[in-house]
Formats: sequence, C-alpha cells, structure tokens
Amino acid sequence: MADEEEQQEKKQKKAEKAGVLVLGPFFPDLIQAIDSNFTLFKLWEAEDEQAFLAHNAGQIFALVGDASIGATAHLIDALPNLEIVSCFSVGTDKVDLVKCRERGIVVTNTPDVLTDDTADLAFALVLTTMRRVCAADRYIREGLWPIHAPYPLSHTVVARQ
Repeated sequence: MADEEEQQEKKQKKAEKAGVLVLGPFFPDLIQAIDSNFTLFKLWEAEDEQAFLAHNAGQIFALVGDASIGATAHLIDALPNLEIVSCFSVGTDKVDLVKCRERGIVVTNTPDVLTDDTADLAFALVLTTMRRVCAADRYIREGLWPIHAPYPLSHTVVARQ
C-alpha cells in the first residue's frame, strides 16, 4: 500500500511541474534532466502531432529545440502558455523570432559554445592540408610506397630561419 501511495504522490508532483515540450530525441542526459525536473512531452514520439499538441498544449510552458528543429509560427500558435523557447545550439535560424517577440516569449541559445572547437578543427584542417595527411594516407593504403619510393615531402606551417 505504501508503494502505491508513493507512486501516486510522485505522479501528483510530476503533474504539478511545468511542462516542457522537447522536439527531438536529443542527448539522453538532457532528456533525463528535463524529465527529472519538469513534466516532459516528447513531440517526436507522437503519432499525430496535431492531436498530441491539442491534448497537451495547456500544460506546456517551455519548448526545447536545436539548430535543426526549431519553433515555427504554427507550433508557437498551438501552445498558448508558451513562455520560453530554448535552443541548445548556436543559432536560432529555425525559431520564428518575430512570432516569439509578438507573444513575449523568451528565446535562448548557446552562443560561442563551439567557437574554440571550430578554431581547433580549422587549425587541424590547415595542418592536414599543409602536411598532406590524407594524400599520404591514401598513398600508403594503396601500396604505392614500395613501388614509387618514399612519399614526397610536404610543406610546413612553421617558418624556419
């Protein structure tokens, strides 16, 4: 009996939590954190998106998307209590910012979160190109080393004096 009451209490507490609509099956840790702290609505699992939204719209106060799945004017209009659109990506290209502004909905994103990683990758590509890493790899894999002698030297990015 105590287990049943405990389960009922958990359901009640969850029902009292603010509803968050997640648009896609993003990172499992993110989904778990949202589910632990809010009432989670998984749009990507809905067989009929329109019916799902119509049934749950009144409970949804927040929406989570990313650079590939955002908030269209149609989706925003379907959520009368929407207060925040949270994008865990750099851009907000997929969010109807005009509609959000009209409704006073806060829009967040994660600017500069990938800046250092992008710079690292750019530097790696410069080194790979200058040192001809991909071409040298193909040369070895195609068995050309014994036939055509050593691979030609490549350029350096360091100026020697």
